[in-house]
Amino acid sequence: MLAAMVGFFALVAACLVIARRFATLGQRSWAAYSAATGAAFLATMTALASAAGSPTAAVALWIAVVLGWMWISALAVHLYRAAR
Repeated sequence: MLAAMVGFFALVAACLVIARRFATLGQRSWAAYSAATGAAFLATMTALASAAGSPTAAVALWIAVVLGWMWISALAVHLYRAAR
């Protein structure tokens, strides 16, 4: 469980670091998307920690995982297209 929490918080940190980088580059929409994903992921993980063991916590976990993978996928496509 500790490793999962470290990974989840690393994803939040990555979202915020990337948001700052996009803001520096003037790409405000990507900066906002990255920051919102990080904030939503952190809020979902906080809700999960406070309601551990409940069905709501399981739904919150799935929401967090989907949000994280959607952001990673969209970022990868964006960076791939920008490199071409």
